[in-house]
Amino acid sequence: MNVESKGSSSRVIVNYNTNSQASFIFAAFSLLTSNDISAGIAAMMKTPIAVLSVALSFMTAAACIAASPQMGTWKLNEAKSKFQPGMGKNTMVVYAEKGDKVQITVDGVDKGGKATHSVWVGKFDGKAYKTKGNPGWDSAAYKMVNDRTNAITTWKNGKVAWSGQITVAKDGKSRTVTINGTNENGKKFSEKAYYDKE
Repeated sequence: MNVESKGSSSRVIVNYNTNSQASFIFAAFSLLTSNDISAGIAAMMKTPIAVLSVALSFMTAAACIAASPQMGTWKLNEAKSKFQPGMGKNTMVVYAEKGDKVQITVDGVDKGGKATHSVWVGKFDGKAYKTKGNPGWDSAAYKMVNDRTNAITTWKNGKVAWSGQITVAKDGKSRTVTINGTNENGKKFSEKAYYDKE
């Protein structure tokens, strides 16, 4: 087999002999430029790298969530807490991982003593995520202030219902929730609730 090159074009002349098959493969490969080979390798690597990147991002987010002191089950300490008359209360709050997000499940009672159950799924990124089952608000945004504190803002029908902070003690065994807002009658209120970790 002979390979002739002239300018930018190449011509393959095939002369069959005992080594014709090997010669043909070598000649065909020799026509590839270094750019062709590099492009082929890059194409093969592109998909695995993209998949690996997504996997690493997911693992990093999950690790950050798991390391948060907010995670776990929190039971209301009513003896230490201060609530406004005629307001509901959250008696049990559970923070759990849900993929790259956090699921917060809240059980309690409304102002009439009726049991309530709500679920919020989102990230601690300051953006509003919908909640289901909560009579007092329909969306909330959590944002990390520091390693042990989250700021929270809630909305009802597009209007801010209340805002506050959730701070976990240094020993991780308790947390304090302080909120300030306006009730359905337009009256301002503030509350402070204490929770113990289960």
